[in-house]
Amino acid sequence: MRIVFSMLIIAFLLLGIAVADDAINFKVEIPQSYKTVKPGDELLTSIKIINLAQATRVDVILDYWFTDSSGGTILKTKETVAVETQANFVRPFKLPDELKSGTYSFHSKVTYADGKTAESQETFEIATQTNYWALYYVLVGVSIAIILSVFYFGSFKVFLRKRNLEMKISSIVKKRLSK
Repeated sequence: MRIVFSMLIIAFLLLGIAVADDAINFKVEIPQSYKTVKPGDELLTSIKIINLAQATRVDVILDYWFTDSSGGTILKTKETVAVETQANFVRPFKLPDELKSGTYSFHSKVTYADGKTAESQETFEIATQTNYWALYYVLVGVSIAIILSVFYFGSFKVFLRKRNLEMKISSIVKKRLSK
């Protein structure tokens, strides 16, 4: 039995699951498709808790928090979850709209009723959000300026041609009148 338990702990360590002294196995993951998100997006997280220490159902407290690259806390929340032998679930988190681009961390801590804890974390990136509307307005403005320039210079050419024609007509009329 001791060998099986030791092999389970080694397997969990190899899989990257945090193992506490009392056999609380805990891991948080961010799916690859959510490793880079924009400010204000929803971030999906996967949480896995394995309870090897107790054979009965226990309620655990899960603390979640997000930090920026300097360690400042951005978002914090907690919930209580029932765990029998294991619990796997996905939690979405709405990220604040004012986040700047950079590397951020999602942290989680599981706390059992007897005070034992385990922590896990995962990093993700915030990508700068391109303001497509501003680009759209610039392109529309440049297009309108080009169109107006074409009309202006086109009508200016017509004006010059008309003026040139009037001058030719005037010179022809003067020549005929002077004869």
